[in-house]
Amino acid sequence: MSPRSALPLVLLLASGLVHASGWQAEVDAAGQRTASRAGEASVGGAQTTATLTLQCRPGPEGTVSWLLAIEGSDGLGFGFSAFDGPNAPAAAQPLAAIEVTGGMLRPRVGGPVAGSYDGIDRFVFAFSARGTTASQPALLADAIGSQSQELDWRVTDFNTPDNVLSARFALDGAAPLLRETMMGCGPPPPIGSAERDAWRGRNPLGIDLFAQRAVQWRLKGLLGNAYADTIARLAAAEPLGVDGDSLFVLAPDPQSPRSGVAIVFSGDETEIVIINDGVIERRASRSAALPAPTAVRDFVAARIAVE
Repeated sequence: MSPRSALPLVLLLASGLVHASGWQAEVDAAGQRTASRAGEASVGGAQTTATLTLQCRPGPEGTVSWLLAIEGSDGLGFGFSAFDGPNAPAAAQPLAAIEVTGGMLRPRVGGPVAGSYDGIDRFVFAFSARGTTASQPALLADAIGSQSQELDWRVTDFNTPDNVLSARFALDGAAPLLRETMMGCGPPPPIGSAERDAWRGRNPLGIDLFAQRAVQWRLKGLLGNAYADTIARLAAAEPLGVDGDSLFVLAPDPQSPRSGVAIVFSGDETEIVIINDGVIERRASRSAALPAPTAVRDFVAARIAVE
């Protein structure tokens, strides 16, 4: 898929996309990515509506979370209060299990889960982990494929073990949206020495660099709903440069000598510098700046120099 052909999905996600299957996905102004779907939950014979959400918050302090929102929680006869807050009695107990049916992988994950009341009669469970590590929430998201049929989230009552909350959600059509939502979350796809050697000196557009999953994962995660605009600005990118373990892209703005985009990839880390009329905006995967190759420093310095 070329960068140009990827833009429609990105633009729809930025404003909110309702898929024909009932899944909805969006990227907000802060770069947080979500995909959600309505379903149903039950405790014994009592039923209610529920919402499942995959949430990816990329960046140095990012998280990946599955959220289960239960409507009408007071009428289900379930001990939600035991799960309320990080220090709740049930927060350290392995009372949650999430299973996917259909497809080849059929993951089953679980463990402790906490939550909180969202309003008077709505409770939200959260199954979370750090954003860029290998984790059960990330594994679950990555294992859902085109043949996956349903996700079943069960939580055992802390005080009454025979009392089980079960929530079910259809997964038909979910895989592409979940894959897009996970851009920037989970273990980073590697960019190693083989890629650096193969890409050195090549035209980024000529090799579809921005369609490579490892590159998309980094750029989409850091840029959020600014991704499409930044990709358009990278149409003027110069041949790819390599400096030690770093791979870099420089894209001057043909219309403004004081504007442009510079990107540095170094191992799992990425830094994007967007310059508009001499003003810098930095997007990075870690708080500390990456060591910048000389060519990158010169590129940025030339655009922020006082005229």
